Amino acid sequence: MTGLAEMRQQILDNFYFHAILETDPYIIISKDSAGCYQAWVIDKSANQVDSLSGEVAATSEDALQKLFDKSCEQVQEALDEASLQARSISDAST
Repeated sequence: MTGLAEMRQQILDNFYFHAILETDPYIIISKDSAGCYQAWVIDKSANQVDSLSGEVAATSEDALQKLFDKSCEQVQEALDEASLQARSISDAST
């Protein structure tokens, strides 16, 4: 990822990938009274916080990175369940 805007978009794309119903997700970042940041994905269509919520870190960038990592892991789990695999790097060189 080259920037925060691209990371935010990829988190949303990953969210859309595993959403069952139509969704209206937003990414928000909060700062609690202890000074910790939390990155949230909130689905406004259901008026509830999605399961990707609440990644906590010392900086907003780190919280967003944790949320990004978690969203990528959930996509990989879905791909594994569907038995879809990308070619490995060694396969791509042949």
